[in-house]
Amino acid sequence: FFVAGVQLRRFTESDFRLFAKFAVVYLVFITVRFLFLNNVGSFFYFSDLSFLFKRILFAFLYCAVLKEKAVEYFAKIIVHGAMVSLFFYPLQLINGPMVFAIGSAIHLPPRVGNPEYTNFLIFTYDGGHHIRNCGFAWEPGAWGCYIVMGLLLHFLLNRFKMDKHAWILVISGITTLSTTAYLGLLCVFLLYYRVRGGKLLPFLVIAVPILAVVATQLPFLLDKIEKTYSGDMHDISSLDELAGWYDKTGEGEIHLNRFGSAIILWNLFRWKLIWGISNGYQGVTPVLHSVNISNGHVDLFAKFGVVGFAYLMH
Repeated sequence: FFVAGVQLRRFTESDFRLFAKFAVVYLVFITVRFLFLNNVGSFFYFSDLSFLFKRILFAFLYCAVLKEKAVEYFAKIIVHGAMVSLFFYPLQLINGPMVFAIGSAIHLPPRVGNPEYTNFLIFTYDGGHHIRNCGFAWEPGAWGCYIVMGLLLHFLLNRFKMDKHAWILVISGITTLSTTAYLGLLCVFLLYYRVRGGKLLPFLVIAVPILAVVATQLPFLLDKIEKTYSGDMHDISSLDELAGWYDKTGEGEIHLNRFGSAIILWNLFRWKLIWGISNGYQGVTPVLHSVNISNGHVDLFAKFGVVGFAYLMH
């Protein structure tokens, strides 16, 4: 991206000034945190430092090189990915082993530890989600998040018109059977309704009873949320024993969902979540060595704190 930006003369002085200002504030923040607020080793400081280059600089270069085309290309890739997914998804329902065989012949990129998973860049098949659409992501929920973001950006580009590409994204989102994706799509549709001149009160009068019925009848909404919460509470009640067993046997990790992740991080770090611990915070305490934390907001608070998260979003 940097070479292309230089060759095509896409960078401006204001671009570099913007990143330089961000980098200075970021470096001051992680340095003050390391020296005065958290008693952690130098590894964690360098983990924060690497985040600036691995994640933030990469995102900056993408936007700085593509400029006015950045959002358009991002949305277009997701639309095209949705088209591809709606070709492979029916094949997956009809003959999952065939799709798995196609993926296994290519298997790029591979995923260690899940023999039912295969990916071939444009589509993923996972036997554990054999009736759900993973798209080009690693799981249906992640694909649903891409769909929600793609639909929102597509609406911003076409001034909130329900065109064929919007329908493709919606249908692909529905096939994920993802709680997160459905809630995200609901938010986007509420925004769509308001932008198109709809009034909030009539919408709520009609939508709330329908949503109440749907949420209680579809097993991957309220029922799934309740089971997820109960499972997390059970795991947290014996977390030390579970972590010790996983660490001793090398059988992998305890997978906590968003409820359990939020609770365990609060129990471990309390008010330090205001300024955060480190991008590599999971190495700070032994119990987290065998725990897979869900990538919700509290995970970001543990990395950069509420303060850092707010600045990053700004």
